[in-house]
Amino acid sequence: MKKTANVRFIIGIINLIIFCILVTFIIYLYKKNLISNSSTIAFIIILISLLKQIRFNVPRACEIFIFWGTIKENNKYLSSLINDVVKDGHIDNHKIIGKIEFRNVSFNYPNSSQKSLINVSFTVNPGENIAIIGKNASGKTTIIKLLLGFYGLSQGEILIDGVNINKIKKEYLRNRISIVHQNVKLFNRTVLENIAFGTKYSVAEIRAKLEVLKVMEVFKRLPNGLDTIVGKYGDKLSGGQKQIIYMLRCYFRENPIILLDEQKNIFSLLERKYILSLES
Repeated sequence: MKKTANVRFIIGIINLIIFCILVTFIIYLYKKNLISNSSTIAFIIILISLLKQIRFNVPRACEIFIFWGTIKENNKYLSSLINDVVKDGHIDNHKIIGKIEFRNVSFNYPNSSQKSLINVSFTVNPGENIAIIGKNASGKTTIIKLLLGFYGLSQGEILIDGVNINKIKKEYLRNRISIVHQNVKLFNRTVLENIAFGTKYSVAEIRAKLEVLKVMEVFKRLPNGLDTIVGKYGDKLSGGQKQIIYMLRCYFRENPIILLDEQKNIFSLLERKYILSLES
């Protein structure tokens, strides 16, 4: 990418130098009455083509330089994240049923002196639904990040079905946990295709299964029901509808653990009713 930007930039500069030389040369010839009107027109056409090349190459070179710089910064950030993460575990055959235990967990983010969690302990049994309630910045999302193994703990331990998550391979663990984020982004496809993405079920199988769920009432209000195109990132839908689609995707993935990060506050009363029926 950087090489492409350099080539475009050099071509643009060369064209600019040639352009300046030609302009100077044409002015000189014109003043000395050494060129005819037809030759002047021909030179002007050449200058215009060069100017187009300059306008095409230089701005795009600058765009590529900026884009390349952004990618470089992102890679640097990702590398720093990788270095901060606890070492990967070795277990990839531990059957995860869904029991979660936080034992005296304390945590503060890197470069922060203030602890986000202090001595947090709780247990969630398989099949149990719990809600963690608190003000903004009280540590709710931090609990999710720790459960997914993004950071090491300052104190305590987290266990999944009796095994410390530090001993479980991160990829193996995360493939068995579904999460619905606060800001859901969907593909510019149909509602049904978005629900089916990443599941083991076909679109036809999911359509049949959805017919028996009460949550189908939410999609019957859409112009084409399950065949409605959701738009770029799902922008044609409400926030609640987007999160219901994502929740259904998690539901059909059949992972033993589903995490919902700050989602019910954007649902309408009607949507909350159907979500509660789905969770039960």
